[in-house]
Amino acid sequence: MEEFIKNNKELFSSEEPDAEHFNRFMQKMEAQKSTKTVFRIKRRYSFAAVFIFLIFSAVLATLLNNGLNKNVTPNYQIKLANSDFYEVQDYYEDNFTKELLEFKQLDCKNSDINKNEILNELKNFETNYNELENELRQNSQNKLIINAMIMNMQERSEFLNKVIAKVKENC
Repeated sequence: MEEFIKNNKELFSSEEPDAEHFNRFMQKMEAQKSTKTVFRIKRRYSFAAVFIFLIFSAVLATLLNNGLNKNVTPNYQIKLANSDFYEVQDYYEDNFTKELLEFKQLDCKNSDINKNEILNELKNFETNYNELENELRQNSQNKLIINAMIMNMQERSEFLNKVIAKVKENC
């Protein structure tokens, strides 16, 4: 077959395609060129859309994160980090509230205990506790501060229990 083509080469190259062939060819070329341009334009728009979406998402995430952090108080953040401690704190606070109410209701004329002095001493306990709590806000995982806060609550409760017992003893 190859030899036949070589021997009859003039027959194959002498005939030209008709004029419409070139027109159809040019139309196809123009159609392909225009689709590539549309595709390139669509591609550019899609890149721009993705870029705008990413920027919008980043701004939105930043705004939401800042808004949520404003609503989360430092105490709540500490509570999340030390939930066991805050169960203990709630226990002591409930007991202390009951003991303080009992102490304030005590009315014994025979007792030599000055209620104002006792209340001032309790304020000192509270001041120390607040200082420890401020330190805990700065370092929420410090076990020494947490233990000191628990000891403060225990000592405050023991102190008030001893005072109540002494007042009841003298009445």
